Amino acid sequence: MNFSVGICAYNEERNIGYLLENILTHKTKHYLDEVIIVSSGSIDKTNEIVNNWVQKNKRIRLIIEPERKGKYSAVNLILANNQSEILVMTDADCLLRDKAIDYLLPDFDKPKVGAVCGKTIPLNQKDTFWGYIADFRFRLFDHAAWEGTKKENFCHLSGYLYAIKKGLVDKIPAIIQDDLYIGHTIFSQGYKIYYEPHAVVNIMHPTSFKYLIRQRRRIRLGHLELQKLTGHHVSTTNPLLVIPAVLRHMDYTPLKIIYTLIVAFCEQYAVFLAKRDLKRGKIKLDWDYIEGSKKLKND
Repeated sequence: MNFSVGICAYNEERNIGYLLENILTHKTKHYLDEVIIVSSGSIDKTNEIVNNWVQKNKRIRLIIEPERKGKYSAVNLILANNQSEILVMTDADCLLRDKAIDYLLPDFDKPKVGAVCGKTIPLNQKDTFWGYIADFRFRLFDHAAWEGTKKENFCHLSGYLYAIKKGLVDKIPAIIQDDLYIGHTIFSQGYKIYYEPHAVVNIMHPTSFKYLIRQRRRIRLGHLELQKLTGHHVSTTNPLLVIPAVLRHMDYTPLKIIYTLIVAFCEQYAVFLAKRDLKRGKIKLDWDYIEGSKKLKND
């Protein structure tokens, strides 16, 4: 099976070189046609680093957007330039685990599968406050994704790692959450979305309340925006589904209970801010820079 990898980048000098090396040395039985990188308004050394890789490997293509128009614009450039049977999307501040592609792609041989979502594992230390929050958040996401796959309901694609069949989505509108919209578009055409927990991607989770709230506020605003555009309610916004999942996956030691309550407060505060943003029409399309999540490896 032939595939290409799409990456949206903005000021990613700290990880983009590691990611390219990670992808090009990734052992897979499938054939990598191309790595398409769209660098949107980067003012650091991102373009220089990628151009150095372009000189060494013809499968890398750099598309430069002089101005940041929003991630949707970068995604549209990738969709327009992809010629492969399967397009794998990942973020510039991620690293793929061994055989992630080999686990991600075989599901496309199953009937009517239009997209497959990978599993995100944060590299933050689990015994710390931020590490617990990161791990807890993605265990909840995994729970929702598994339930969606088992019941063949809608499964929210994770922007950190997912793959889609060519031709199902050619262009997306000016929207905040591109991955959510793409998944909804594919599902609404009668295709299935699968979650593949063995296809693992590593990230660094935010390690400050400032950046956590900023990230969650944007994600929640994306949920509300999709609901307004399509009428679709994201399952993770439904308390009847979320609360049982929280009770099932939380750690019941006294300290971790406190951590969980702090997480819940942050989430509700982010929801409040997102609803206020939507009411005011304050929808910022260019994605925010999240400090602390941009480098997964030390030099």
